[in-house]
Amino acid sequence: MKSGTTSLYHYVRAHPQVFMPNEKELAFFCDEPIWARGIEWYRAQFEGARPEHLARGEATPDYTKYPGKPGVPARIAAELGRVKLIYIVRHPIERMVSQYFHFFAKGEQTRPLDEALLSSWQSLAISSYAMQLEQYLEHFDRDDILIITSEDLKEKRQATLARVFRHIGVTAEWTSAEIHMEHLRRKRLTRPTMKRLHSIPAYRRLIGAIPSSFKLAAKRRFDIVDKPIGRGVQLRPTTRKELEERLRPDIVRLQKYMDPSFDGWGLI
Repeated sequence: MKSGTTSLYHYVRAHPQVFMPNEKELAFFCDEPIWARGIEWYRAQFEGARPEHLARGEATPDYTKYPGKPGVPARIAAELGRVKLIYIVRHPIERMVSQYFHFFAKGEQTRPLDEALLSSWQSLAISSYAMQLEQYLEHFDRDDILIITSEDLKEKRQATLARVFRHIGVTAEWTSAEIHMEHLRRKRLTRPTMKRLHSIPAYRRLIGAIPSSFKLAAKRRFDIVDKPIGRGVQLRPTTRKELEERLRPDIVRLQKYMDPSFDGWGLI
């Protein structure tokens, strides 16, 4: 979650040899009411695939939210057998901050940033990438799991997508104008949420630094991308240090699953 799955979904979906449903996150293997619909419902989501679609897939970040969403790898293995998996990871603390503003914009998070991140075991668990990966390694071969970083997807996009395409068995050299775009999920803010935002001094300072043209558009539409909401807001150094200490053992474990060039985001 908040590591670039929306952009990756659009890039992969644009490949002529790939079929992905219009709905990005099917959540079949982690959402109990959807799971109750049965495997035939899941298969039906791919009925639009044609013979030229050599790879068929979906993108659901909730599949890596253990222990909040337990048993997902076992369900995938039981129903689908051997599949190709792609796990995209991001600087773990930056991911947590982005998740905070994601839920803040929806009105589902009301605590201050530092307090929320230090007290949220769920957010920490999602950023514990080795722990999430190890749930899958109990059911899938390591070679079937490709790990890429959000940073590489942004800075080395063509090369990173070539790795993805090779992994899923489609033409790696394919490219298009689609891959030069970045896709952000937009958040609609309700009036109560906007009122609460403006009651926070840090947010008022942030708004003061935003161009007036943007503020006018936001006022008219109450439609704000989550990036500007969090821009300029910083964790306290003590909070960042505490989160680094909590995450470090997991990042050390993650190293053994990554390319030798992986530096652990400078946190180890």
